[in-house]
Amino acid sequence: MEAPHVYVSEDPSEEDAAEALARLIEDLGIERPFVLASKHGTSLTARLQPLDRPTTAPTAADQAWAAELGSTAQKQGADAVIAVGGGRCLDIGKLAAARAGVTIVAAPTQLSHD
Repeated sequence: MEAPHVYVSEDPSEEDAAEALARLIEDLGIERPFVLASKHGTSLTARLQPLDRPTTAPTAADQAWAAELGSTAQKQGADAVIAVGGGRCLDIGKLAAARAGVTIVAAPTQLSHD
């Protein structure tokens, strides 16, 4: 297991943050990302080249929904799940990646995320 990569920026624009995320994904060698984004995280995925358009978790998303998402990512041949958003989005992304057996990249959009 690798230690988490950390990106910190002083007052970045959304465009700069989107570019930094795309570079990180490329640097990690991820070629077939499955993207999960919150409504606040969607703009940060603009420079990614996902297998399909970014998925947004519904308010009622639960473990079963996350498992189904992982199954979809696996069927599409994803090599990673990229989750961009707040706590629920990141938690769903982590579980989906675990179910799919692929790498998770979690990009929090809220300072309160740990």
